[in-house]
Amino acid sequence: MSGDTFLTELGYKLGKTIGEGSYSKVKVGSSKKYRENVAIKVVDRKKAPPDFVNKFLPRELAILRGIKHPHIVQVYEFIEVCNGKLYIVMEQAATDLLQLIQHRGHIPCNEARHFFSQIACAVKYLHEHDIVHRDLKCENILLTEEMQVKITDFGFGKKIHGYPDLSSTYCGSAAYAPPEVLMGVPYDPKKYDIWSLGIILYVIVTGCMPFDDSNISKLPKSQQKGVVYPDSIQLEDKCQTLIRELLQFCPSGRPAANQIVKHIWLRDNKWPCNMSGSKLLAQLGYKLGKTIGEGSYSKVKEAISKKYNKNVAIKVVDRKKVPKDFASKFLPRELAILRGIKHPHIVHVYEFIEVRNGKVYIVMELVSTNLLQLIQQRTCVSCQEAKCLFSQITKAIKYLHERDIVHRDLKCENILLTEQMQVKLADFGFGRKSRGYPELSTTYCGSAAYSPPEVLLGVPYDPKKYDIWSMGVILYVIVTGYMPFNDSSISKLPEKQLMGVIYPEEIMLEEKCQSLIEKLLTFSPPMRPTANQVTRHAWFRERK
Repeated sequence: MSGDTFLTELGYKLGKTIGEGSYSKVKVGSSKKYRENVAIKVVDRKKAPPDFVNKFLPRELAILRGIKHPHIVQVYEFIEVCNGKLYIVMEQAATDLLQLIQHRGHIPCNEARHFFSQIACAVKYLHEHDIVHRDLKCENILLTEEMQVKITDFGFGKKIHGYPDLSSTYCGSAAYAPPEVLMGVPYDPKKYDIWSLGIILYVIVTGCMPFDDSNISKLPKSQQKGVVYPDSIQLEDKCQTLIRELLQFCPSGRPAANQIVKHIWLRDNKWPCNMSGSKLLAQLGYKLGKTIGEGSYSKVKEAISKKYNKNVAIKVVDRKKVPKDFASKFLPRELAILRGIKHPHIVHVYEFIEVRNGKVYIVMELVSTNLLQLIQQRTCVSCQEAKCLFSQITKAIKYLHERDIVHRDLKCENILLTEQMQVKLADFGFGRKSRGYPELSTTYCGSAAYSPPEVLLGVPYDPKKYDIWSMGVILYVIVTGYMPFNDSSISKLPEKQLMGVIYPEEIMLEEKCQSLIEKLLTFSPPMRPTANQVTRHAWFRERK
């Protein structure tokens, strides 16, 4: 029986490959048993060298069977097939630390502390159980939708028998390896992990590697000189101190994992609760100004930033004043999405600041107006301008949907516009990470005027198709200056949506523009196009 057939009988369906190692592949899998998507690592013993099959693989399996920690990837089961294949079924993560850093450039200290404290706790747990990883790197630090750390890939892990149980195997990645490993001398594997933690922390807060590893033979000399920070990065002294301690050239000078978790930089996890919001922000170089927006549970204020040398927008959320459902469900989703995305047509977030008194400050780029205000000033927008604006909106939605992120509150007020008329999509309060089709949503959210019929009727819905419908409403509003349907009676709104749109007599629209609106506002969700198809619509290709 083939491996795929065997997995099907066990309730798994293999999907695309999401990772590949020297002797294994990791695939997405849907699971009837666990009712969620999983990651399945596939190892073919017949294609791997004897050293891997007889030494490293048994060690990895033994470690994975014996550990359980909130910041280490959870393994559900091991499936061995007589044809030599081994399947390791694990929880699926949303992304990894390397991808996040590639998106963001570098992570501000407050966020870096959030990630690194979780990594350090996981390594402390391993070392207390005399387990070493020996391949800690940003690619092996997975992140969930809620931006929770999950350490993975124990291919070079081993169980040690206390000090001085030295290792002699050269393993891991040169860029994350300590000098004693590169020089080929027996080494303390726990101190190997500590050095790798130093590299990871440096990469998180700077966005670049601390040492040039293009010539491995010269790398130990560079490591001995110590790290240099980019001129553009301003780091807290305590953070620099921790990096210096982790990257001590002499292994015995590096702290133990249990000392790292108690480091003063990690203890400064949140600002004191007795400090007012304005005083805290002043210490960080911000001066709050007027309120420029207000939602159900938050306010957005203009602020002057010394740090970024420009005016910014600061969204203020008070966890203590919001409903429990918002604080425990929607706010963590929004923060996780904003931490993981970067696109020219999505509002850019500079940093997140959390205070012990429950307040969260999200520092974002300041944008001058929004699409609704533009339309109110202009009544309607010409087809050429509409095409320019809507193509930017479409590209942002395509980017989100390709990453299985849905917005679920697209409306003209949430389409910000810069002075150069560049679109910046904002407000991910109802956003969420979906796990691919057919994961349906049941939460009624967003604005009725922009909601599709299936949401108004209270049936489970495809959240991506929700976004597509909202795009149709937005495009209609842009080119006509009116809403397509009268939403004064929400109970009657689905009937009007079923009848289709009618255009004002005074508005002359291109046929291809009308065609796109009608496709987006198709009553049946499966008949609506995907975001990718929208970007390739004939209307966009006709530029004058």
